Order: sequence, then C-alpha cells, then structure tokens
Amino acid sequence: MHQGFYYLASPYHGTDEQQAVRTELSFIAASECLRQGVYIFTPLIYVNNVADRLNLTIEQRKERVMPYLLEFLRRAEGLLLLTAEGWKTSWGIKQELLFCLKHHIPVFQITPEQLYEPVAPRLKTPLSQQELEDLVG
Repeated sequence: MHQGFYYLASPYHGTDEQQAVRTELSFIAASECLRQGVYIFTPLIYVNNVADRLNLTIEQRKERVMPYLLEFLRRAEGLLLLTAEGWKTSWGIKQELLFCLKHHIPVFQITPEQLYEPVAPRLKTPLSQQELEDLVG
C-alpha cells in the first residue's frame, strides 16, 4: 500500500509502567503497519532514545524536540492518532493536533484494539475539521 508515510501520535509520559505499555503499543503499531505495507514514523520509539542520550529535560524536549518532530509531521501524508490511555492529556499530542489544524494535515484515529486489524481502510477517512477542533478543545 505504500504511498508516503504517516506520523504516529501516541502518548508517552506517565508512570514507568504506563511508559512501558505506551512504548510497547508504539512498537506494535510500527510493526503491524510495516507488515501491512503502511509506512509510519513513530516518534516515541525514535526520539526518546535520542533525547535520553542527550540527557534532555522535559522542558528541553518541548523546546528542541517538538519543532524537530513537527518537520516530520509537515512531510507526512497524515497523522495517525493512537487513542491509547493518556492521549487526551498529552501535551505533545495536543501540539501535533494543533499543527495539523493549522497546516491542514489529515488526522486519522486508531485504538490499541484496532492495531491488529487492517490499517489502510482507516487511512481513507480523516477526521473532519470540526472533529479535529473538538479534539484540541
């Protein structure tokens, strides 16, 4: 199915246990999408390793890493929002959704339970402008 790549937005910060579960969900999403021929960029997997190596604080991640990630999002076919526990309160996801609103980047949703189902059909119908505005409040 490959036609460009999609940007996976998924929550991360929380307790150690929550972070482990959220990281695992990102790995599942990345591997299932690749198995299905859908290319995704998974920031949680990629950037956390880089930020950890640089010993960046949360504030430094916000200041340095978010603009970096938004450049990937700008080039993506759309954003695939993984609605795992914690996504509604995620600062990073809110920034990504606001960026999508501003730049008219399509947003698609997937739940953790849907990760093993075919992904391509989910990428046919983006959220409406109103639905996206409702998500960001």
